[in-house]
Amino acid sequence: MTKKRKTKVLIKRKSPLRERVDEQRRTILKLQADVDKVAGQMIDARRSNGKLMQRNEEMLHELGEMNDKIEEMYRESYALVKCLNATREEWLKRQEVIASNRRTMTFNASTIVASPKDEGAEAVIDRMCRPRDGGDDPGI
Repeated sequence: MTKKRKTKVLIKRKSPLRERVDEQRRTILKLQADVDKVAGQMIDARRSNGKLMQRNEEMLHELGEMNDKIEEMYRESYALVKCLNATREEWLKRQEVIASNRRTMTFNASTIVASPKDEGAEAVIDRMCRPRDGGDDPGI
C-alpha cells in the first residue's frame, strides 16, 4: 500500500500593510456609494426645485390674472356707484319737484272755492291726482 501524503494547507496571512490597503479600499467604496447617493439626492432636489420654481411661476401668473380681474371689478363697481349716485340725485330732484308740485297744488286747492259737496283742500288734491281714464298716470 502506498502511503498517502498529508499536505498541509497553508493559510496565507495578509500582511498588515495589505490589510490596511484593503480596508481603505472598502472605505473608499463605501464613501463612493455615499457620494453617489448624495449626488442622486441633489439631482432629485434640483428637479423638485425646478418643478417648484415652475409652479411658483404659474402661481405668480395666476395671481397676476386675479389682480387684473380685481382691478376690472373695482372699475365696474366704481362705475356702478357713480351711476347709483347719479340715479339717487335724479330721484332726489324728482322728489323735490313732486313736493313742490304738491305744495303748489295745496296752495291752489286751498284757494279754490269749495265744491258743492264741500270738499276740503286735501280732497281736491286727491281728486286731481287720480289717474285719468283708469290709467296709472295721474296726469299732473
